[in-house]
This record gives sequence, C-alpha cells and structure tokens, in this order.
Amino acid sequence: MTGVKQNHNKANHHMCADTGSGAAIVIVPGLPGTHDWFKYQSAGLADRYRVLVCDWPNTMDARYDVQELEATVLAAMDDIGVRTAAIVGYQMGGAAALRIAVDHPERTAALIMASALPGPFYRNENELAIYVSPPGTEPEGLWTRIKKALTGRSAETKPVEQSVDETQLPSAPLTKLAMKSIIRDFSRVDERPLAESVDVPTLILAGSREPDFVLAAAGFLKKNIEPAEMEIIEGAEKHYFYTMNDKFNNLIQDFLTHRVASF
Repeated sequence: MTGVKQNHNKANHHMCADTGSGAAIVIVPGLPGTHDWFKYQSAGLADRYRVLVCDWPNTMDARYDVQELEATVLAAMDDIGVRTAAIVGYQMGGAAALRIAVDHPERTAALIMASALPGPFYRNENELAIYVSPPGTEPEGLWTRIKKALTGRSAETKPVEQSVDETQLPSAPLTKLAMKSIIRDFSRVDERPLAESVDVPTLILAGSREPDFVLAAAGFLKKNIEPAEMEIIEGAEKHYFYTMNDKFNNLIQDFLTHRVASF
C-alpha cells in the first residue's frame, strides 16, 4: 500500500506516509518535522522495505506528550497491519522511539536513534528551540549577534558538501506560539532512565557538525544501551537524513541487513 493518509488517536489528528512493501520501518520525526521531511527515505528505502512515517499532530492544541506519541505510532502500525518494525526516532521523536522499544520490545525489531534527544542534554529551552527550528528560521545565537555587531557581517561557517539543499526542506505549519508551547512541554521530558532497559538491536546516529549536546546524547545512548552501534556522520549537520539521504539510507539498510534477522 502506498500513499498518505490521515489518522486519529484520541483528540490528535495526524498524517502518515505509507510506501513500499516488505519488512517495516517506522519513522518518528518529532517536531517540527512532517512525513515530507523523510521523502527520500519513503522513496529510497521503499524498494526493499515498507516505510511508514508518522507525523506528530501539528494542530494548535496538540501537546508534546511522549506517551501520546507512542500510542499514535502504535495505532498507525495497527491501522496498516504491521506487527513489528524497525523504529527510527529523529530528534524529539527519539524519546517516543525509545519508549516504544522498552514498552513494546515484541513490536520493535530494531531501534535507530537519529540525533535523538531522550532527555535535557541542552542547557535551556532557547538552545533547544534554535536546534529544532526549521531551515531559515533559526533564531540567531549570541555569538552570531556579537560577530555581526563587531564586523557588520555574519560569522563565517565552513561549507560542507551536501547532496540536497536543506532550504528546500518543507516546514510544518506551526506558529511561533505553538512551537514555544511544544518546546516547553518537551523540556520536561526525560526518558534517559529507559536506555538501560533497551533489549533490541540499536543503531545511534548523529552528525559531526551538530551541537555538542546532541553528540553528548548520542554518547550517553551508546554507553547505556548494550549492545549498540554508533555512527557519527562526518561533515553532517542536523538534516543529514535529507541532505545526505543516500548515506543515511545506506547506514540504515546495512545495519538492518547485518544485525536484524527479520530484515
């Protein structure tokens, strides 16, 4: 079955992209991502796997509740008749993926934590907001503002070769007020104690050019999930699943092929 459909879980309205056939991969983007963010996974992995990408509800009254998101993902799997899947959690969606793996190991063939944030590794809500903001809308950091004031130009950044322009990444239709509310809710989430209870094959991914707190979260997961593999993608920033989609897809496929019997 291929397509995008609307699902309902309790009061939450959300979208799911369902492509391909075979062993299932379920992707939990977190916010402000949508299924469109993972179009290169829906297309690039669908020749071998069934790929389900579950949006987090993006209505004004939606809250970032990890247990609700867990229930949403499981309900979407039930809707399409998928009993077990490799669960991929990206950024804020990583907390829900971690909970699914611990609460429902019988439904989790593998766990892939991509730049996952299972707890408050960041210093404050503003640092988190800057990190998760859509392309082109990131609030300027203090150093950037100082640099502009002193020199009249933006701080230099080292270019990195990417296969796709991240400015083309679509943004979820969220207002600043909604994003602020979501980030406030998420800042209270701390699923780190669950890491030691993971008992499924696990792959941890992050980009080498991501903020230190993302790399710290990856290191924490590697240390506390046994056994787990970790890959820090050289030269990659936060949207590597989009800008380096071939690399990202190959890492997932190689992991599933060599570590998960059902794949």
